[in-house]
Formats: sequence, C-alpha cells, structure tokens
Amino acid sequence: MKIVDCMEYKKKEKSPDWLLTFFIGIIFGGFVVWWNKEQFVQDSYFLGEEVFQRFGYTSIYKTGFFYYICKNRLELFLFLVLSSFTNYIGSVFYFTILWFGICGGVIGSTLLLKFGLKGLLLLFGLFFPHICIYVPCFIVLMKFLFQFRDIRAFSKNNSWDKKCTINRRILIFLVMILCFIAVMIVGVWIESYVNPIVLKNITSFFW
Repeated sequence: MKIVDCMEYKKKEKSPDWLLTFFIGIIFGGFVVWWNKEQFVQDSYFLGEEVFQRFGYTSIYKTGFFYYICKNRLELFLFLVLSSFTNYIGSVFYFTILWFGICGGVIGSTLLLKFGLKGLLLLFGLFFPHICIYVPCFIVLMKFLFQFRDIRAFSKNNSWDKKCTINRRILIFLVMILCFIAVMIVGVWIESYVNPIVLKNITSFFW
C-alpha cells in the first residue's frame, strides 16, 4: 500500500505563520509580566527561589508524575486531532501556538526578573530535553492534520478517491496517529524521568 497515493493531494495555500504567532505570544506574555513586575517578583510561589530550593532535595514519585503528564499531553493531543474533523482546525492551531508563546513569555520573563541571567539557565532546565521531542512532533502533527483536512475537503467534490478507498485512508490516518502517540509517550517519559534530573542538577548548582 502506497501512502503517497492517498496523500498526494496538497492544497495550494500559504503555510501557517506559526512562528510569527508564537513570537507574538512571547512578546505579549513578557509584556504582561513587565507590566505587573512587582506582583510577579514578590510572588514566591510562582517560580520563586524557595520553590527551586525545595525541588533540589525533594524526591519525586516519577511513575505518578509520568501518568499525570501523560494524561495532560493526551488531552491536548486528542483535542487537536478531533479539531481536524471540523472547520476550526486553523483557529485551534493558531490559538494553541499563541497560548504556548504567552506561557513561554510569562515564564521566561519571570525568571529573568527574579534571577537575572541565572534565570536563562533555569528556563533551560525547565524545558530540556523533552522540548526537543515535543516541538518537532507538534509541528509535524499540525501539518499532517492540515493536510488531512484539505484531502477530506477535496475528495468530497472530486473523484480523487479512485486511487485511495475510504478504508485505506482511515488506516493511514490511524497508523499516523499511533506513530504520533508513540513519539509523544517518549517525550512524556523524558519529561518525567530525565528532566527532573537535569533541573535538580541545575538548582543544586545555585543553591
């Protein structure tokens, strides 16, 4: 079975400006922090020094942490997949990217305000190395979902599905989704078991 036969149609349109949307979110998140910088600096519970100090000697139940993160990541993943069956996948995509940017801007700006340049290393510790799995997986997933949406819209009004039956398209879709889930689980495992070690070594270096 040739996957290319079922995925050969590509709608000619401008690719999503996801990077610009992400940077807009970062700028907006940073602006929110700088606008209320006194509140963010005084809040010791949000990325405060005491939080990182406690993390340095706190033992994490990694199995429970793994299931917790896996649940949260799967919820977002299923939401994105289901949205591809609607006409709102574009809006959902941009809103998700914007939200990621805002969160990154808030976290990064808060760490810079509280710890200066040391905050950059802490920011690295919060997101490495699992971000190396999540970001490529998310980008490829969204491109696949956009293409899947375009193929469905095209095949409704054309005889394009002579080469690819409904069953073959469903099978390809399910196989791709399972592949994305497998990659995501790898990212969750890294976030649950590897990232705490990285962050703990960074925090122990400072405190």
